[in-house]
Amino acid sequence: MMFVVSSCSKYEDGPWLSFKSPEKRLLGLWEITELKIDEIDKISAYREDSVYVKFSIIEYDNMFINIVKDGTSGAQLSSSILTLEDKKKTMQFELKRLVAYEDYIDPIYNLIPPLEFLNQWKIIKLFSKEFIIEIEDNGIKYRLTFERLEKVNVQ
Repeated sequence: MMFVVSSCSKYEDGPWLSFKSPEKRLLGLWEITELKIDEIDKISAYREDSVYVKFSIIEYDNMFINIVKDGTSGAQLSSSILTLEDKKKTMQFELKRLVAYEDYIDPIYNLIPPLEFLNQWKIIKLFSKEFIIEIEDNGIKYRLTFERLEKVNVQ
């Protein structure tokens, strides 16, 4: 019997071996469940001061990451092409502010400024139900933990 493994990427916190590609593991509707800024837990500030937005990662011709209000079929508050780089150990995107939604989502950009600009985030963990990314921006370390709310159908 022969097995084909689609990904053997090593992340700091796993997985070392997966039968799903990193792209397929990322597809879905996600929420931030842990937010650390310089090792200080800021999830309560995120939940209280922001609109508690969700993130949708979908694939058509390219992969896209979207900030959404309710779910994958809800309003897209921002959108960006998402690329995996450095042997799929980093992801790059920029979720620009859209004028129509600025007042609604300003709190998340004020709390996590690197979301708005083209940055390369290090992937720490990438499981089908959870992933962790981090970045150091202007001397401040941001670490975001996402948990999957639902899968998104692949087109």
